[in-house]
Amino acid sequence: MSRPLLRPGQRLLQMRYAPINPSDLIPIHGQYAHRIALPQVPGYEGVGVVVNPQNGHSTGRRALAVAGTGSWQTFVTLPEDRVIWVPDDIDDACAAQIYINPLTC
Repeated sequence: MSRPLLRPGQRLLQMRYAPINPSDLIPIHGQYAHRIALPQVPGYEGVGVVVNPQNGHSTGRRALAVAGTGSWQTFVTLPEDRVIWVPDDIDDACAAQIYINPLTC
């Protein structure tokens, strides 16, 4: 599978977990059409590991994918200023749902 090309100031994440939230299902059912341009990859949050763009190897650093869309794919690009690093004491399953799920509850 090919990795997306990075622009300056971006990080590449290889996704590990991306939960399904009610807000993910709304656009799939055709609602919020005024806010969403199709085609679009669903998914608003998740956790991935940063990949070195030169060699494609994992750096081992985990980050949240909360850029707004597209976490239901293998690779996600994020602006560096939107990277939220995941502490080592939070597991992937918890980190993947730390952004939207607590607010939904």
